Amino acid sequence: MLKQTKEILEQKVELVERQLKDIAEQKKNVAEQLTLLAESREKQVFICDLIGDKPCPYVDLINKSSAKNTDKQEELLKKQDAQLDISQAEGERVKVLQELKLAESDYADVLQEYKKYDFKKVKEDIEKYSLLDSQRQDIDRKLLSYEKEKELHEGYKQELVQLQMKVTHYDESVTAQQRQQEQLQGELTKLRSETDINQLDKIELMLSSIARSVKILDTVSDLVATHKNNMIMIKQLEERETMLGQLFNIFSKEIMIYVLQQTLPLFADVLNNLLAKVVDYTVSFETKNVSEKVELEIKVHDAKGERLVKSLS
Repeated sequence: MLKQTKEILEQKVELVERQLKDIAEQKKNVAEQLTLLAESREKQVFICDLIGDKPCPYVDLINKSSAKNTDKQEELLKKQDAQLDISQAEGERVKVLQELKLAESDYADVLQEYKKYDFKKVKEDIEKYSLLDSQRQDIDRKLLSYEKEKELHEGYKQELVQLQMKVTHYDESVTAQQRQQEQLQGELTKLRSETDINQLDKIELMLSSIARSVKILDTVSDLVATHKNNMIMIKQLEERETMLGQLFNIFSKEIMIYVLQQTLPLFADVLNNLLAKVVDYTVSFETKNVSEKVELEIKVHDAKGERLVKSLS
């Protein structure tokens, strides 16, 4: 920008110098024309002797008309000379030269400051930072995964406690059933002593049927519990799959944007250094998030300002 400002001021100085030169040449031409007009004033006087014994007619009128034309030309030349004000142009030149001097000083200061930077080291630092940032992101992803695993383990612990409570309840139920069975066995023994064999057989069949029913109920309960645990695990796996897919989509886009933002300035510097050898403009790159897409916008910077690269031929 400072270089462009300096070049514009240099062009202004050249323009003012040309204006001063033109004004000087015009004033010189006007002075020469006035000198020639003064010299020709005497030569334009018409002298006539007597024609016969009478003076020449219209001599005074001719001389007055010629003098009047000469006066008019002289007046026009003096007016033109007065309009050629060289002082204003000289003032403009002084002003522009002062601005040019300041611009050259600013440009030299910035250039000197620019030369202090070790761009090779800056690039190395950027690469180190990118590597460290990538490692940090990997650690963040691992920590996030560990947190999710921890939450799952906590859920498993709670389910284990609930299952242990259920097992305790089942144990208590089994104990109660065993007690009831012992009671029934005692009553059966008592009945055997009091009833005939046929009735006892019927009672044994009933007890056997009841025992089979209890086993079937226990089996069904185990199947229900197993099915419930399987459904819980399936749901957890589906949630983890959805979460991992979302994390992949988020981090893949963010990583792409980050790489572009870190790389494009370096690429722009290299490209502009090459462009400076053949053209008088530079380009800049910018990333934009448009809905679910990432667009790359390229702009041109020159004396006309900033505009899109598609405006070039």
